Amino acid sequence: MEVNTIIIGAGPIGLTCGIEAVKRNISYLIIEKGCIVNSVFNYPVNMTFFSTSDRLEIGGVPFVSHGDKPTRREALEYYRRVVDAWKLRINTYEKVFSIEKKENQFIISTSKSVYKPDNLIISTGFFDYPNLLNVPGEELPKVFHYFKEAHPYAYKKVAVIGAGNSAVDVALETYRRGAEVTMIIREDKKKTIVSQYQSQVGSIVKGRIIRIDNNQIHLDIGKTEAVLPKENQIKNERYQLNASYVVYLKEIVNDRFGNPRIIVSRNDPRLLIELFKREVPEIANGAVEIRKAVREPGERAKIAVFNRQTAVDPVGACVGQKGVRVQTVTDELKRKKKIDIIQWNKDPKLFITAALSPAKILEVEVDLKQKRAQAYVNEEQAPLAIGKNGVNVNLASQLTDFEINIVQKQETAHKTPASNSPEKEKNKQKTEDNNHQQATDH
Repeated sequence: MEVNTIIIGAGPIGLTCGIEAVKRNISYLIIEKGCIVNSVFNYPVNMTFFSTSDRLEIGGVPFVSHGDKPTRREALEYYRRVVDAWKLRINTYEKVFSIEKKENQFIISTSKSVYKPDNLIISTGFFDYPNLLNVPGEELPKVFHYFKEAHPYAYKKVAVIGAGNSAVDVALETYRRGAEVTMIIREDKKKTIVSQYQSQVGSIVKGRIIRIDNNQIHLDIGKTEAVLPKENQIKNERYQLNASYVVYLKEIVNDRFGNPRIIVSRNDPRLLIELFKREVPEIANGAVEIRKAVREPGERAKIAVFNRQTAVDPVGACVGQKGVRVQTVTDELKRKKKIDIIQWNKDPKLFITAALSPAKILEVEVDLKQKRAQAYVNEEQAPLAIGKNGVNVNLASQLTDFEINIVQKQETAHKTPASNSPEKEKNKQKTEDNNHQQATDH
């Protein structure tokens, strides 16, 4: 077969190269020693990817998964659809034996043919190259460098070497099938990995739930795991295995055994601040500043923003066009909570008035020494100002640093009843006089 380009490997990268060849009308052939996306096929049967489906898309073919992260089965189906959509030319189960370069041409010998293309792309990946320990006994038949499924290890003693994402998944799966599991970790390496997150304290990370123990949530955050204690969870938020959440990396502490633990939070107000920093470029470049954020997790939140550049509307920047920025933040919190974005003002009266949004405030009186304020509202605005279970006024108090008391202002002006109005009395008297005059004339 005469082809201009040979691509060795039908993994995602090899398929992408084939798609680019199709776009450029280049004669090509993809050669694969196994099946299409052979490495994905050999992944653990119940594996869930660490990346979201949109990051795995190639060739403009949409990858829609049922969960936050796609499964191995969904990935295999997706890459078959890619091959069909682009009608890619692939020879599967054809092994390459040798590659030679002669002048301006390659000579490729395989188990089925010999090819002489002008161009060669090698996209074989690293699946066939395990991380060997180079220790005695590593070659024994009961030692495996790849994991397929947990069933064969049921009721056996299993040692899992490593502390990465894959090692944790293997340990959990075999444990759930009744295996007696021991994880072997280089302690110094674990401490080194955790220490790498020290610089990320105060930022947000995305984690996938890998286990739930006694109300403590353990999340895979990349190179290691983090703990979401009960006191840092959002009340009434349901946590499920393999679900992904954005969390605030709060601190790194040592447990009672001296081992470092990464503590994360879902209810810390700083999570809200960091989410807005990520979504609003004006905050990142310093044009807009978040002065303070307060939350009643799962219910409502308020943030006070200030513009460092007069030409920038701080509230509009945080809301975004058609509310897209604030909606993205709300979606990350996985709750239909309301977020009030308020413009900070150095005048406490104006700031308190805005902080009690969405209620309409008639008047505010402040005691600067006692840090107390009286906010006057009409009767129909009082429930809005106070909020459900006092949430709105409490958050406004936290945001402004004033103890706010909501006062219903009484109506001071009363209309004279229509029956006794001066105009009507005047007309009545005029009518009586006319009637009297008419009676006299007769």
